[in-house]
Amino acid sequence: MGADALDHVMLIEDEFGISIPDSDAADMWTVGEWERYLCSRCPDIEPAMIRERHRKILVRMSVISPSQAADIRPEHHLIHDLNFE
Repeated sequence: MGADALDHVMLIEDEFGISIPDSDAADMWTVGEWERYLCSRCPDIEPAMIRERHRKILVRMSVISPSQAADIRPEHHLIHDLNFE
């Protein structure tokens, strides 16, 4: 797992107050996989709010700009489309 991926996991854990096992993180490569995972781990949070908060994390990481956040689709791959290291 590269530096961006580790930052991503740590920011998600902080934002949602959860701990993500390395084995789970290693199996998720797309925005949609992460958001479905978060929906399953945080059932009290509406899916639309999970999407919004996840996209804010991507902006905070400087992976996307605020204006690009609305254009992120579930099939976007973290490495190939968002250039995670």
